[in-house]
Amino acid sequence: MTGNRRFDSMEMFRHACAFADCADVCSRESWSTVNRTKWYGTPEIVNRAFACEIYLKTLLFYNCIAYTKVHRLAELYALLPERFRETIDRETFRRFGRTKNAFGISYIENISNAFYDWRYSFEKRSLHCEVGYLDLLCDVLRDLCCRELYQISWKEYEATNKER
Repeated sequence: MTGNRRFDSMEMFRHACAFADCADVCSRESWSTVNRTKWYGTPEIVNRAFACEIYLKTLLFYNCIAYTKVHRLAELYALLPERFRETIDRETFRRFGRTKNAFGISYIENISNAFYDWRYSFEKRSLHCEVGYLDLLCDVLRDLCCRELYQISWKEYEATNKER
């Protein structure tokens, strides 16, 4: 890091957005009528989970909260100040309708290790990822980062950058 917390945080945010964009491309390609023989679900999950990780680390770094080199989303989430956790919980519940799966496991815990697990999915017999929740969490975190770093929503940020 260069030593300018605001600049470095914005750089982290841009990296996370790039991984989220890659996940979006994978998602579109998997559902494309042209590419019915290809499935990009695994790269979509890996890129989306990594974007979430970087968004969480951006919030932590920007707010001077130390974190270790972990990939588990639940661990990073737990380090966030309560105001961020409350916003994430409220927004994901509002859009997803629930916070736990049928077994009573929180979705954030359920997808916590998606980056690691899905990178090596070929070594595992069975994996599950609540992709809808992961996708939604990524959107919520991206918007939260925008509001924290730029004091505008993701929608406003995206509109401003398209004009350039």
